[in-house]
Amino acid sequence: MTLSLVGTTLLAVLVGRMLCYPLGAATVSELPQLEPRLFGRPLAADAKVMVLLAGWPDTHDLWPRQFITTFADEYHIVSIPTPDYDRVGLRRAWGYNFTEVPLMIARCLNNHLGPARHIDTLVAHDWGAVWAYSLLRDQRQTAVPS
Repeated sequence: MTLSLVGTTLLAVLVGRMLCYPLGAATVSELPQLEPRLFGRPLAADAKVMVLLAGWPDTHDLWPRQFITTFADEYHIVSIPTPDYDRVGLRRAWGYNFTEVPLMIARCLNNHLGPARHIDTLVAHDWGAVWAYSLLRDQRQTAVPS
């Protein structure tokens, strides 16, 4: 499966502090699965898709006033935080590296949207912008397993 980001609009790019460690990359199947939060319109063939990628230390709570209330009638909205920042405890004490986080996000999107689904708008904040850049850079070269 591949993630289709061709023609995607990228908004709100801000970069903050580093939270990832340069560890050896795990395989996709060894990494935890991310659980998106869904807002707005149901996922249907005619629904536009907006993906929100939060960065450290933000979670899904970053978006409601700025994007979700404004665009909920127009978009199927998928919110994905930096891995484990939406949880009480860490699943991996040393975090994830620059290869693993984009793979986790791409797998989450492929599992929810399907491999051929177009993302109309990608909004990224703080470290979410780093992951968005990685997704856009690698989407033509990398097939992401589900």
